[in-house]
Formats: sequence, C-alpha cells, structure tokens
Amino acid sequence: MSRSPPWATPTSSLDRFRWTCRRCASTRPSAKRTTSSRATAPLLPKFLLRPRSSMRLASPMESFQPHCPGDASVVVSRRASADVVGGGPREMRGKCAGNAREMRAKCRNSLVSSLVSHWVRTSDEVAQALASGGAVVALETAAVTHGLPRTPLATMPEFLNDPTLPRSVRACFGDSVPVHRALGHALAAAVREEGAVPATVGMLRGTLVIGLSASELDELADMSEVHKIAARDVALVAARRGSGGTTVAGTLFACQRATPTPIKIFATGGIGGVHRGYAQLPDISADLFALRETSTLVVCAGAKSILDLPATVEMLDTLGVPLIGLNTPYFPRFLCDGAPPLFVNTSVTDEREAAYFFATQQAFLRASQDSLQQTQQHTAHDPRGMLLCVPPPAAYALQLDEMERAVDEGLAQADRVGARGPDVTPVLLDAVARATQGRSLACNLAVLVNNARVAARVAVELTRQVGGRHA
Repeated sequence: MSRSPPWATPTSSLDRFRWTCRRCASTRPSAKRTTSSRATAPLLPKFLLRPRSSMRLASPMESFQPHCPGDASVVVSRRASADVVGGGPREMRGKCAGNAREMRAKCRNSLVSSLVSHWVRTSDEVAQALASGGAVVALETAAVTHGLPRTPLATMPEFLNDPTLPRSVRACFGDSVPVHRALGHALAAAVREEGAVPATVGMLRGTLVIGLSASELDELADMSEVHKIAARDVALVAARRGSGGTTVAGTLFACQRATPTPIKIFATGGIGGVHRGYAQLPDISADLFALRETSTLVVCAGAKSILDLPATVEMLDTLGVPLIGLNTPYFPRFLCDGAPPLFVNTSVTDEREAAYFFATQQAFLRASQDSLQQTQQHTAHDPRGMLLCVPPPAAYALQLDEMERAVDEGLAQADRVGARGPDVTPVLLDAVARATQGRSLACNLAVLVNNARVAARVAVELTRQVGGRHA
C-alpha cells in the first residue's frame, strides 16, 4: 500500500493560506494546493485556541514559516517544511532567489491581514466607496446601545420641525419607534443626504462590523445583553463572540482597520475626557489617547459637560490634538455653547476650510513619515487626529448654569448608587434629563444629527480637494 507524501497531508487549519512560488513551483511537490475536510476550519489552529498543559502556547508567527519570498502564497508549519523535499526551510529558501527578510515580511503581512479579516468586516458599500475615493463618515453606536432610552418619545422634539432638516431624517422618528433605534437610522440618513456613505460601527457576535446594515443596526439595538466597547474591549468582547456598541475610542480603532483604506472622518456627539475629581481618582477617557494615535478628523460638540472641561482641553493640548472651531472661537460644552476661558486653537467659517486644514495636517504627517522611513528611524507618535468642534444648535442649547446644577445632582446620585468608571456617565445623563425635563434629550438628538451632517459635508469637501483620494 502506497504511502501519501508528507506534503499532501494538511498540517493545520491555515492550509487555505498556503503560498506557492511561481518561480520554483515546478521543482517542489508541495506547490499544489491540497483540499481536505478541514478547509473550512477557523483561521487559528486548534492548538492555539485550546492549549494543552503539555504544549507550550506559540504565537501564529512563531509556528508558521513561508516557503519563499517570491510571488508566493503558502504558509506551512516548520515541521511540515522540514519534511518536504530539500531537507528543511533553510535549503528551500536557498533554492528560491529571494531575500529572507522580505519573505518573512510578506508572510507576516498576509497572515495578519487574514486574521484581521476574520474579526473585522467592512461592508461592501463602504469598501467600494473607500476604494473609489468616495466620501465616508464613521458613526458610533454606543449612543444607540447605552446612551438613549429604549422607548418611543412622548413628544417629538422641536428640531424635527426644522425646514432645513431632510425628510428622510424626520421619517426615522415616529410615535411607536424607540428613540435609540430611530437615532441610528437618522444619523445614517443624514450622512446620505449630504452625499457621503455612512459607516455605522458596531460588534455583532464577535465580528467588528464597519458599515452596519439597517437590519443589523436594528438587531444590535434590540439586544438585551450588549457591551460598551472601547478600544481596549474590542478583542475581549470578540473572543467571547459578544455584541455591543462602540465608543469614540472603539470607533476610531475600527476606522484604522477599515479596508481597503482607513476612514478619515468620524461624527459623534461629545467626546470623553478628564472626569471631575481626577486628583483623587485619575479617571481619563481613552478617547483622548485614541485621538492622538489615529489620523482621523472627529466632528463633535466638544466634550461632555459632565467632565472637567478645563482639564480636558489641557490634556488635548498636551497630546498635540488640534482644536478647530466651526464658526466659534470657544470649545463647546456638548449641550451648552462654549464660553471663556475655554478656547479652540483656530476657527473656520465652513466645512470646506475645515477639510483643507485637515488635508494640510495629513500632508505634513505623511511627509514626516516618509522622511523617517528614508532615514530608517521609527516613532510611535506620528498619527495625529483633529477635533472639529461644532456648537450645539442655538435654538436647543441649554444654559450653562442650568447644566451645572443638573450635573451636581447627577454626581450626588452616582455616589449614592456607587457608580464608578464608565457607569457614571449614564447616571449623569439620566439625572440631567430629569433636571431639564427632557430638554437635554432633545438637544442631544439635535447635536448628533447636526454633527453627522457637518461631517458628511467635510468628507465630501475632503474628497474634492485631494482629487478623489483621502488624505
């Protein structure tokens, strides 16, 4: 009975990522791709997902080595490559006229991209828009899953009567539609009306989806067990196949991993920042550091009023994040208009000028990165975002003294219930809604929709200015 050659036996569930060098395929029996019943197995081999006590847990890049640096597409295990004709990986690499460092880089890039594609999915509409240089706006979902009531509005907010508001946005709200679900669809409709493609970000059953469909958004909004996902939580929730809405930091994390290119424009209500009483408990939102680490323009109404805003502005200055005001010299206070002593770095008069500022900043950063690559230097602080601060619509903005009283009541309520960390924000927002008799909720909705429209206009202008390519 003949024995099958070693290269015909699958060695792991990564066999579908085998690489074959076109230059030396004719001299190696392992050139042909094999098929097996394990071809549909998950990306990671079982011994990595379920380590035994007698087996040392190895990383994917440690366990797998490519055949050659050429036009190749196979990744095999070290043990399997040693069994194939030639006597081992070293001799096989010698047979191929390639560079070992280039080979390892190609293997690493292919494997990493394969793993990322397993956990992150970019919708076809968003991917096509990014590939063609179209305008794309990322939208968060933490407001849908955690920030708004899951009941219909008792009375329709006044901003829906604004004649400049698109009809498709007004149609999302109804007497029987829960407000959190209506907002998710309204934001996407607002972006579309301005000529951009919405990329609503959320996690469904362990997959980070960039560009949720309408049905997927409804499914996420109706789930009873959902997580509030910041950048640190993405892998933790994905590993448990969980679902949830992404915060500002979580959405920025997703923007950098969209394919085929990162998303450059992101709309939200208000960012996180330095919490009050940080001297006793240094509670600083990850949103600030995500802004520093990702080259994305975030359109927002400043930071939430429940935070220590002077400390937040100082932290943004320390991190080097530019603050641009749209028709305002002040840093907005989310539901309240800005006022001294909180100022932005500079002001712009329209979305076209804001897009030009961001494109210029990205050009300088790109030139800096190219220069560092030429000199073979590396730095971890090149990516840098920008904050476009949009004041809340004047007709619905709250008064600053009214907001301060409501926040004080909310902080006292949070102490009574023992809320800590991310659990404080929902308690404060609920207290503010009660103190303002629901006007804060209406203002919150107006801010979110207005920021989505502004972000879409900036995205369209950015696309025009860079000739159909993102900065």
